[in-house]
Amino acid sequence: MEHPDDRARGLMFRDDVPDGTGMLFVFPDDRQHSFWMLNCRVPLDLVWLDAEMQVVHLFEHAPPCPERPCPSYAPPVEARFVIEVAGGRARPAGLVPGARVSVSAMPAAADAGTGSRT
Repeated sequence: MEHPDDRARGLMFRDDVPDGTGMLFVFPDDRQHSFWMLNCRVPLDLVWLDAEMQVVHLFEHAPPCPERPCPSYAPPVEARFVIEVAGGRARPAGLVPGARVSVSAMPAAADAGTGSRT
């Protein structure tokens, strides 16, 4: 997700996140990018990666937040990318601090129907 509106929407309003899927957020700079779970219907794992695609932080099972105010989740260090996957799926997929992530060609969000896949 590169457009600010798409980043803000993320996985909101989805009733599930199928195994093997998720959303990759691409930011133009390294920062402590924070996420919240407003209007998310399922718990998510949030995985922050640095510019070299190394996992620098993992927050597991961020709970849904049906209305404001919602807590924000941010890494203790700067990151360039964030991956959202279904709650409890990051660790079994090897998305743990120190791991390197490889991203192959992905369909455009409009083509994929459910967003970018990881």
